Amino acid sequence: MRVLDWLLAGDEVVAALARRRLLELPSQHDNKGYIERYLKRFDPKTNLWGGGVYIPKWISTHYTMMELKSMEIRPETKAYQDALCVLLDRLWHNRTILKKHKHLDMCIAGMLLNLACYGKTPVSDLKSLVDYVLRFQMPDGGWNCEFEKRPSLEKSSVHTTICVLEGLLEYANEEHPYRHLEVKRALEDGCELLLRRRIYQKLSLDEPIDPKMAKATYPPRYKYDYLRALEFFANKNHPYDERMDDALALLKASMRKGFMLRGEKLPGRTHFPLEEGRYGRFNTLRALYVLKTYDTEYYREVVEE
Repeated sequence: MRVLDWLLAGDEVVAALARRRLLELPSQHDNKGYIERYLKRFDPKTNLWGGGVYIPKWISTHYTMMELKSMEIRPETKAYQDALCVLLDRLWHNRTILKKHKHLDMCIAGMLLNLACYGKTPVSDLKSLVDYVLRFQMPDGGWNCEFEKRPSLEKSSVHTTICVLEGLLEYANEEHPYRHLEVKRALEDGCELLLRRRIYQKLSLDEPIDPKMAKATYPPRYKYDYLRALEFFANKNHPYDERMDDALALLKASMRKGFMLRGEKLPGRTHFPLEEGRYGRFNTLRALYVLKTYDTEYYREVVEE
């Protein structure tokens, strides 16, 4: 079966995303398929998934909403909006300060900004969150959730950086005027950090930062890997940069006639198995979307086979 036909024969969410991202056709899944299954697990009495805000992983409200956003749930969906209110109230109720000298984890802050912007939260309610992530950007252009545990720390974490960059990109896409130029500059500085590492490599060394980052995982949760970074650049419409080449070569080497492996599962509870079998439609869709953006010749070869 051709890879595009295989994607279109999958769950309604995957098929709709493939039509929109790869075929550039208007497409709506109307919250069917996987999204509908997640919505059935929502508790309207507590406005939570999994009985918790951030834990248990990965069935908590926070991580369920991250999955729903990646599947492009309609942001006006009542369950999404009700749960978003809970997240903002519980995670951001006192504007970062959890305890004395203890701030909200920066990974969570980035993901929360991402979810809130997608949910069309008014900018008046986003200002303090934007201030927070801009305030604690590291000297190297990225972010690190341990910035206050070690005050002299000057090196960022790619896990934290990708979470914040995705949130800032969602904010920038909404074209909010508040600190617009600073957000744009922070995005570019963060992108430059990842490009200096050739997406997934140690500085000045031709080897992965961590072997796990050279493997694609879906859902990525808060974890960083090379495909998540490439997908971010594609979503940003970032111009091609030759420093992407190693990651793009790794991506192509990981594919089999256009099909991408399902990827390793991160330990933790899930609502239900998303995919079975060796190959994964979500990873395949993401990989093809990246190639369509940065290597159109190779993309055409694999989709026309």
